[in-house]
Amino acid sequence: MVYEGNARPHVGTIEFTSHTSSWRLTDFSTLFSFIIDTQNQSEYGSGLAFFLTPVGFQIPVNSTGGFLGLFNTTYNDLSSNQIVGVEFDTFANPKWDPPYEHVGINKNSIALALTTPWNASFHSGDTADVWIVCNSTTKNLSISWSYQITRNRYEKTSISYQIDLTAVLPEEFVREGPWRFTYADLVSATNNFAEERKMGEGGCRAVYKGHLVGLDAAVAVKQISRGLKQGNEEFITEVKMINSLGPRNLVQLIGWCHKANEFLLVYAFMPNGSLNRHLFGKRRPLNSRFKVKLGDLGLARLMDHELGPLMTRLARKFGYLATEYMSTGRASKQSYVYSFGVVALEIVTGRRSVDPMEQSSQMNLVEWVWELHGKNRVVKAVDERLKMDFDGKQVERLLVVGLWCAHPDKGLRPSVRQALQALNFEIPVPVLPYKMSPAVYPVTPSATTYVPYLFKEFIPPPHIR
Repeated sequence: MVYEGNARPHVGTIEFTSHTSSWRLTDFSTLFSFIIDTQNQSEYGSGLAFFLTPVGFQIPVNSTGGFLGLFNTTYNDLSSNQIVGVEFDTFANPKWDPPYEHVGINKNSIALALTTPWNASFHSGDTADVWIVCNSTTKNLSISWSYQITRNRYEKTSISYQIDLTAVLPEEFVREGPWRFTYADLVSATNNFAEERKMGEGGCRAVYKGHLVGLDAAVAVKQISRGLKQGNEEFITEVKMINSLGPRNLVQLIGWCHKANEFLLVYAFMPNGSLNRHLFGKRRPLNSRFKVKLGDLGLARLMDHELGPLMTRLARKFGYLATEYMSTGRASKQSYVYSFGVVALEIVTGRRSVDPMEQSSQMNLVEWVWELHGKNRVVKAVDERLKMDFDGKQVERLLVVGLWCAHPDKGLRPSVRQALQALNFEIPVPVLPYKMSPAVYPVTPSATTYVPYLFKEFIPPPHIR
C-alpha cells in the first residue's frame, strides 16, 4: 500500500481474510516492511498499526487520526472490542499517549499496555522491517524492528508483552495462508495413514480422512507418492494455484507438509458427499452447508490403451480442461474459469463434460451446447428430468455464462467476479458467436507426457465401495 503526495487521507487498511484458531494453535509469526517519509515536515500523520481482530471486523466510524482506524470515542477501552494491536505512532496524543513518538501494544483500547520511544523522522524514507512473534506456551508477544540504512544505537528496537490471546480474542481471528504441518502431525491425524482411513486413491496419490487435534477439525490429507517423478512440481503447482485463485468454491487448503520426498496437502473435509452423486452418481465435494466445492489439482498420465473404463474416466476428466491447459500444462485463472463453466453446463444439462457413449455430435458437452446456442435453441440443452419446471431466464443465463466461461479463447473468458455478477443479472452477458471457433496454443514438450487436470476422480477402495 503506497501513499504519495499532499492529499489528506484519513484511514486505510490491508487485511488478511482467512480464519485461524487462536485457542489451539496460537503460535504465529509475521514479517512486514514499511516506509514513512516525513518530507521534512514537523507533522506527518498519526502512524500505522498491525492488529488482530475477530472475523468480520469493520473499521469504526470517526476512527481517523490518533485512533489509528481501530477505535473511536464510543468504542474505546471496551472488553467487547477484542482487539490486539501493535502501533507505530508518529503523533503523541495527550489524551492517551506518552509525550513522544512510540511503538506500543494495544489491548482493547487505544491506551497503551506497553510502549517504548521511537523516532520516525530520524528514519524518514528508510525501510523498516518488523517481526511480530507470539508464543502460546510462554504467552509472550514479541515485536522487533530494524532499518536497512539508518541506525540509532540509543534507540530501543524491540519490546515484548505477556498476553494470553485466548482471553482477548475469540476462538477464530483473521489470518492469511495455509499452515505448515509437521509430518508427525499428519501421521497422528490419520492414525499413521491407516488403510481404514483411506478415502480414495488414484494414479500415484491417495487421500486419507484425518482429525487434527490442534484445530479440532476433520481434514482430508492428500499424500503424493514419493515414486511420482513430477511430485515436487505437482505439489508446488497445486499450492500456488489454490493460493492465487482463492475463490470460495475451491476446497480450502488448510496446510501442507514436505519431508524429504514426501509431499502432503491438507484440505478441509467435505462431510456431505458430492454434487456428482445427484447428477451422475459420482463425486463433487459438498461442505457442511451443501455448498459446492471444486477441488484437487492433480496430474493424469496419458496412456495408449484401447478405450475402456480407465480411459472413459480420463476422457471425462479432460472435458474440464481448457485447450491451452492441455497444450502447455500451465494452470491459470483462465483455465480455472473454463472448468467452472463446464461444471455450470453439467448442472443445467445433467450430462457429463465428455461422454464417449453419446453420438459424436453430442459427445463433448461444451461443443454440443454451443451448437444449440448457434441455432437459438440453447434451452433445449436443459436436463429433460426437470420436465420444464424451471425459470427460463435463469436457466438460459446459466447456460450462456457457462459457454462464456468455456470460451476457447482464454482472453475472452470472464473473471470469476464477472461470471457471478452475470449469474446474478448485475451485468449483461456478451453476445457469443454462433459458431464455436477453435483456439490454437503451442504444445510444450512436457505436455505430451503428462496432462494436468483440475478435477481428480478418486477410486474408492473396496471397504467403502
